[in-house]
Amino acid sequence: KNFRKLKIVLGGAHPTLNPEEALNLSGADIVVRGEGEITFREVVEKLPLKKIKGISYRINGDIIHNPDRELLDDLDSLPKPDYSLIEFEKYFGQDVYLHMESPSAIIFSSRGCPYNCIFCTTSKVWRRRFRTHSVDYIIDWIKILVEKYGVREIEFHDDQFLANIARVNELCNKIIKERINIKWWVPSGLSVWLLNEDLIRVMYKTGMYRATLPIESGSANTIRFIRKNIKLEKVIENVKFLKRIGVFTTGIFIIGFPEEKIGDIESTHDFAF
Repeated sequence: KNFRKLKIVLGGAHPTLNPEEALNLSGADIVVRGEGEITFREVVEKLPLKKIKGISYRINGDIIHNPDRELLDDLDSLPKPDYSLIEFEKYFGQDVYLHMESPSAIIFSSRGCPYNCIFCTTSKVWRRRFRTHSVDYIIDWIKILVEKYGVREIEFHDDQFLANIARVNELCNKIIKERINIKWWVPSGLSVWLLNEDLIRVMYKTGMYRATLPIESGSANTIRFIRKNIKLEKVIENVKFLKRIGVFTTGIFIIGFPEEKIGDIESTHDFAF
């Protein structure tokens, strides 16, 4: 309302999954659906809207949905963030988390998730395709943050950090080889069914100091309903091992799933505590 001459563009999971609602509720002009780098650049470059894949927009009160944009095959083709364009120090550690080291910064080393949990938007936004930056790309990104901006802690905000265990091992070995001294963790979570003691050890050796575990529920019925490959016994084993070697653990739980009963919620409470 205050900037009627400006084009207002929305992106993210909600606008991607329900662009009409996003446009109607916000009054925005354009929604960029899904992967946004190429699409948003074309919007900024003022290409004719009808020629831009992956957008929804208004024409004379009607909402038009252009065809989807293809997902990038090579994430390394994207440039790394140019932190010199912002007052980067204002963003150090400005999130909801407590950190062991400061300043901290965020990296996305991959996109997407091959799994299909019923409550997650990831499979809809990224179409269940898991893609990664190369290890060299990630290492170079970390070095920029550490050497140029003094970053001492990294948050990997990947949708599914452990989808390719060989990649994680390669990344950790490269951190060791390059003698990069950082602390790091994955706020979105480390899938319990993909963890093992050898992997935990190498991650811990490279600076992982806390493990967020997306357990979701202490009820076997609910776990089956949400289509998550979790064995509660495995959760207990991993938590015990993580704590034994000195990794702080956090569990993520959700209550109120459709079809969930009071007994399921009580099971989650009892398992968590």
